[in-house]
Amino acid sequence: MPIQQSTYATPRLDLGEAFLEYNPDEMMFVSTQVLPVFGVAKKAGTLSVVTRENLKSDTVTHTNGAAYNRVNLKTEDMSYAVFG
Repeated sequence: MPIQQSTYATPRLDLGEAFLEYNPDEMMFVSTQVLPVFGVAKKAGTLSVVTRENLKSDTVTHTNGAAYNRVNLKTEDMSYAVFG
């Protein structure tokens, strides 16, 4: 069955080239492209993280010329372990 092309379509060279470059067999997860896997020296340890309670903002008004409120963040130590 022949494919009929629309007479209203405007071909775009940039989109055509992008479709020609697309190869699903070579595609990987985006997570490994954004955050590549690399070896680490320590397989386990602890790190300090800001807790969710510190991210809550209070409704505070600020007048012109006044000092800003002091921000006191509390951290908690969390442990991690690398598998594999």
